[in-house]
Amino acid sequence: MIISSDFLNEIKDNINLGYFTNEYIEKVANWILNYYSEYGKAPGKHIEDIYEFEKPKLKEQDADLIYDLLIRLDKSNVYDTDMNIPFISDEATRFFKKRELEITCQNTLMLLEKDRVEDAEHEFYECKKIERVKSSWVSPLSDEEVVSTFEQKGRVFFQFPGKLGEFLGPMNRGWLIGITGPFKRGKTWLAQEFMVVGVTLFHIPTIFISLEMPKNEMKERLYKRLVPSFGENGGVVTYPCFDCVKNQDDTCRRSERRSRSGILDEDGNKLIFSPDLNYSPCTWCRLNLPGNYKFTTWFESIEQPAYDSSISSKLKIFNKHYGHLIRTLSYPKYSANFSDIKRDIEILMQRENFIPGMIVIDMVDILAAEKGGMTGIAKEDESWMAASRLAGEFHSLLITPTQATREALTAKNVTQEHTSKWIGKLGHVEGMMAMNQTPDEKDQGIMRLSWMAHRHQNFREDSTVTVLQQLTTGQVNLDSEI
Repeated sequence: MIISSDFLNEIKDNINLGYFTNEYIEKVANWILNYYSEYGKAPGKHIEDIYEFEKPKLKEQDADLIYDLLIRLDKSNVYDTDMNIPFISDEATRFFKKRELEITCQNTLMLLEKDRVEDAEHEFYECKKIERVKSSWVSPLSDEEVVSTFEQKGRVFFQFPGKLGEFLGPMNRGWLIGITGPFKRGKTWLAQEFMVVGVTLFHIPTIFISLEMPKNEMKERLYKRLVPSFGENGGVVTYPCFDCVKNQDDTCRRSERRSRSGILDEDGNKLIFSPDLNYSPCTWCRLNLPGNYKFTTWFESIEQPAYDSSISSKLKIFNKHYGHLIRTLSYPKYSANFSDIKRDIEILMQRENFIPGMIVIDMVDILAAEKGGMTGIAKEDESWMAASRLAGEFHSLLITPTQATREALTAKNVTQEHTSKWIGKLGHVEGMMAMNQTPDEKDQGIMRLSWMAHRHQNFREDSTVTVLQQLTTGQVNLDSEI
């Protein structure tokens, strides 16, 4: 209520100060509602000014409790967090229903004890029905509705940076996004990248659940991603980078060109990379004359210290700014289903007040059956339906990898034909990404991503975005180009 105007707008018609059982909380709620009534928004940090104004009227105990509340709020980083307002509104409505019923039952029983049967009956039947405010009828061509539509469209919940984000587009709460790829192509790394980008760029509280990776391995992968300046064993690390075809074939005549000669042999093949090769990749036109730039890739080598416990000082900085937005959990293979996951998320919310806006599950394929004895296609279909349902119930973006068929190992582009086990999973997702990589591209640190299904935008299965990777140092998206 202090932080979110959207939340106040959702609950204003149902809230009753009598629902609060603590007197000091009731006072703060009253201040907030008065502020909202006058200014049409939540008070935010102005709640501290309101407190200073109201403090002389408060009991000493209430003043101390409210002060502690505001201090905790200020230290919690919640002002910089993308709060899951749809889910919190659902929970608030459930709380209001519970309190309305409790109050009605208490009053009814009290009247019955006094033998005031008619009054008790009236109290019982007059119980207020609490409902979430539903969308009302609108005039879609009015100025207000047109402006509102484009304001909503302009709000991005999640999107990757750079050309990768431009290609894949934005993703929203309540969506289920799958990642299809052959064995050992980096599906888990990409799923983790969703978490890192969501936390760092959009401040989305995110949980990462693994159904196959031990806890320590999960942590180590995350540490590598967050501290890219350290190599696996120290020494020279080679990274892929973008270059220009005209730079490599020596046809560029621009003065800005970084290299004085190309790197193609007499047969037109690229030379084998060596740090000692007197050649510099060039992307000047990429930034300044995009129409003149034709991308290709090359390499750069960087001297880096060894990856060891010395990274802890850098992780402390990350933890200070983003640690409150990440939680992880690991289950043994085939030991948990969505009922178990939902229960553990609810425990997390109750114990830590951690409400996820993004849920990453690695991966749905190896969940236990939702119902005893269910196997095969029925089990797969139920698992993917449960994933879609979980995304909707928690109003969260849910990401999960899934294995492609064996034929995808040798395919240039992974398509719907390479969907493993049950193709019906494509009907349950808002989008299914594909990871495309030939053996030569793997050697070059290239991954091509595409949409093999998308409910909300046009797509072509043969249209891809090129992403540069160095997975030994945990870097999934060094750069990207369409």
